[in-house]
Amino acid sequence: MKRLAALLAAALVVAACGGGGGGVTPATPVTTTGDGTTQPTPAKQGIGNVTGIVPVGGQVGGIAAFEGQPVARQDIISTEPNGKIIFSLGQLVPFCQVETASEVEVAPSGGSLVEVRRGTALCRTSTDGQLKQFVAGNTVLTAADPVFLLGWDGETATVQVAQGFVRIETDSGGAVIGANQQAQSNSGGIGVGPWEPESIEDDQTRDAALTQLDAAVSDQSTVRYPSLDPSRSPTLAAAQRAGALVVNVDEQQLQTFTQELLGNMGALWDVPVSVQSGQEGGVIVTSQPPRGANAVPLASLDGTTYFAVLTEEDPAFRQAMSAFIAASLQARCPLSGGGRARPGQSCYEEVYRVQVGTDLVPLDALAPYLGLG
Repeated sequence: MKRLAALLAAALVVAACGGGGGGVTPATPVTTTGDGTTQPTPAKQGIGNVTGIVPVGGQVGGIAAFEGQPVARQDIISTEPNGKIIFSLGQLVPFCQVETASEVEVAPSGGSLVEVRRGTALCRTSTDGQLKQFVAGNTVLTAADPVFLLGWDGETATVQVAQGFVRIETDSGGAVIGANQQAQSNSGGIGVGPWEPESIEDDQTRDAALTQLDAAVSDQSTVRYPSLDPSRSPTLAAAQRAGALVVNVDEQQLQTFTQELLGNMGALWDVPVSVQSGQEGGVIVTSQPPRGANAVPLASLDGTTYFAVLTEEDPAFRQAMSAFIAASLQARCPLSGGGRARPGQSCYEEVYRVQVGTDLVPLDALAPYLGLG
């Protein structure tokens, strides 16, 4: 009996020291105290977690990264020269990949979700419509539901958008960019130009960007163009009686664009649209709307914003036209069947590129339709 009791006591000592798996193991983070002993590091309050390592990763909060690792506020995530770390911040940021030789801080302060301190991060935000904020250097990126790359090299912030729309703001100004566009921001200002996700050189990053793009598109809600009852709109009622909605456009470069875009709007509301120059009509397109006019931002050309101005007070028409332009930035044209468009190929963007003859569609004036202004 004495021998059996001794054996049981020895087994209990082994279990207490970790032999049974309940103590500190090599995979368990430990903290060294002042007297040189170690103890398990207290669990931190995570707001997200690591979801992938490609291929060797790096560190999260000073600890070698591993899948499932909690990510807390103000954690620094840094990657090796040949490693990447993928993490999620729940529903707000389902996917964020810290690229090789990069460093980001999670939820640093001031409402920002991620700050790129060095290198690049590829992120996708949720489609819940809530605005989210990211930082790189002196550039603040605000967006609702995009897929984008955000980089910082110590002097220049680079934003490349694969899906959705974002607003960037710096000490020298701001800009709105959309899918298949990029912007660079530094002390000299902001430059915007075209870009394609397929141009990403790193194969894994390119595949990840395209996968996240598809995920974001599939999560989008259905886009619906607005209807308009002529009994609520004197402008539409008068146009139907006259047989057409006359739109006066003196700027020649915008005439075919306006005809094509608003022609789709008229098709929804059972009225032909006739774009003319120097003629009175229900709508005037001008860069200098009268104060207090029913002005709706329509397009930008060479840095100048043009507005569609109603010639009489008509809140219903103004609101419906605004809703139409907002929908046209997300969907295919009604005359092409409607339905959600692929990123960068919306009705508005396609009509502008074809009719104005430029690869870059200026979006700054359209910020209110995108929830960014």
